[in-house]
Amino acid sequence: MRIIAVKGLAPLARAYASQPRDPLNFHAGQWRKRVRQAEVEVIDNLRAEGVEIAISKEGTVRVAFENIRTTSRLGLRTALKNWETKARGDRVDGLYRKGRKP
Repeated sequence: MRIIAVKGLAPLARAYASQPRDPLNFHAGQWRKRVRQAEVEVIDNLRAEGVEIAISKEGTVRVAFENIRTTSRLGLRTALKNWETKARGDRVDGLYRKGRKP
């Protein structure tokens, strides 16, 4: 769990921290490049640790590590957050099931 947090989520959090509020901002293009570069570095670092990361043509990201598998259509950052949530034993789809009680 620590590998995902330190080598995956922390660098992405730093990259997303400087996100401009307005997508038409002058600096938005530079920010997108930094985020893409951070994602490439995170993927390389995590694969070196044994994390399986697969990205489909449609943009779906699959992460598998230590018998925990997650998928996200919202990108690498969300897939890693989902992995961390499942590793803690929580449900990933909890946002969509708030009205139901098991």
